[in-house]
Amino acid sequence: MSHWRGLSRGEEIEVFDNDLVIARGVVDDYTHDRRVLWLHLTYGGGRRMFHHEDGWHVRAVRRNQ
Repeated sequence: MSHWRGLSRGEEIEVFDNDLVIARGVVDDYTHDRRVLWLHLTYGGGRRMFHHEDGWHVRAVRRNQ
């Protein structure tokens, strides 16, 4: 996603690099230009900030129905 424009607060996502998932959680907030986001990590991992310029990629978590 370019500058993560498609993200919404409350959306569950994975953050990955080179096809390796490095974080998973719920989008808490982001800057107005969506270059920085804060993620509430799953399993009590706390809250973490990610910068788009660091090269991270994100994708929505798909739930099995």
